[in-house]
Amino acid sequence: MSKPAHAKPTLTARRPTGRAKLAGGSLSPAVLKGMAHGDELADPERPGLRVRRVHDRRVFGYRYRNPVGALRQVEVGVLGPKTLAQLHVEWERLRDVVRGGGDPRAQKKADKETKVREAKAAVARVLTVGDIVDQYLQEGVEKSRKAKGAAETRRLLEQLIRFGTWTAAQRERDKTAGRRRKALPKGVRDVADVSALEFTRQQAHELLVAFGESAPRAAAMARQELRGAWRYAIAAGRLIGPSPFEKVPGAKLDEFGGRGLVNSSKRERALSAEEAGALLRWMAEPGTYSRTVRDALELVVRTGLRSGEVCAIHSRELVRRDGVLWLDIPAARMKAGAAHSVPLVGRAEQIVLARVPEKGGYLFAATSGDKAIEQKVLGVEVYACSGRSTAKAYAARKVCPVGDWTVHDLRRTARSLLAALGCPYEVGEAVLAHTLPGVHGVYNRHDYAAAKVEWLAKLGQHLDKLAAAKASLRAA
Repeated sequence: MSKPAHAKPTLTARRPTGRAKLAGGSLSPAVLKGMAHGDELADPERPGLRVRRVHDRRVFGYRYRNPVGALRQVEVGVLGPKTLAQLHVEWERLRDVVRGGGDPRAQKKADKETKVREAKAAVARVLTVGDIVDQYLQEGVEKSRKAKGAAETRRLLEQLIRFGTWTAAQRERDKTAGRRRKALPKGVRDVADVSALEFTRQQAHELLVAFGESAPRAAAMARQELRGAWRYAIAAGRLIGPSPFEKVPGAKLDEFGGRGLVNSSKRERALSAEEAGALLRWMAEPGTYSRTVRDALELVVRTGLRSGEVCAIHSRELVRRDGVLWLDIPAARMKAGAAHSVPLVGRAEQIVLARVPEKGGYLFAATSGDKAIEQKVLGVEVYACSGRSTAKAYAARKVCPVGDWTVHDLRRTARSLLAALGCPYEVGEAVLAHTLPGVHGVYNRHDYAAAKVEWLAKLGQHLDKLAAAKASLRAA
């Protein structure tokens, strides 16, 4: 028996998560009101339009096939915030998009991603270069590095982003001292208050070129830290990547910041055996380095320690075991955060014992207060005798016959001389407190104590011969 024309459509539904079918008619307000949670209906008059009740909400969706034939569904809207008529209009718009070869779901996803990017860009426009640098320093550098290194990184980056102000102050001091400072290139200025999003690669390049004219090594370090700041901001979601300051893909040389930074980015200088001997002989002459600096430099090349580790030696770290004087450096003083023991043999032992204070304390104590000298004291004296300085204060200093070297190069020299003497790789790395790479570093926990004594003794004897070589020739 057929149903009368005025009969209401009937629903066959599975609750609470089943689907209901509309037997006839359209999705009228009465039908929508009668839906239960989990019911889903298709509109027979509008192909692809469907509605599902989720608790008290009637959510409309449009099911279609995209240009490659895959079945997709996109939300049309929710009844309540939108009227039924508005939902029908939106369905017609989506249907027209599909008929035109489009994909409403993909378009909606792209629009959402665009809004997210625009929101991030709006935040980035508010952030300045100074903000990015300060966040990098506070959240990254100052929490992961030792206080001294973190302070130096902050000083370096703050000088970089306020280079115009810093240079102006330097120019005033030079003017008072009767010296002239080269003017900054056109366009180089303070960038601390520049929007981080508007800080371009060209601006950073010109800034680093100017910064590196007088201090290429410092500029190379500043370049690396600047990249680190941008990487950190991108990783934290504060800036949109990629960073404009990375090396150009495929480029042989990293010339960002100028060609002068290329050779300064990574030093590989180590003194030859002849240069090491010449330096030791020259340091022993009167009128060169102070005794403090001379002793510290010699300990670096004879032990392979870092200059900062030598400068902060304290008498409490010295202990004699099995007839050998050992320097036991606590983990807090080591770069890698692991305690390190170094045997002091031959000339190294003589230097240390001659410097131990009667009442104990730092072997390289500062003139004021109970603290060690700063690491930079060594670098200043090396530079003063390099012949490169035009300062009047250094005009009378004797020039070192060995040129183009830094304090850290002496540590590299110690490692190179050990290798030349035949020192096994693992022993040489243990002397320098390096962690062995790969599985060797994970499983090899041997301390190589006896081997350290043997090979540092050989290194000391080799340096003694190198230092005496020219003197012997003179005596003959």
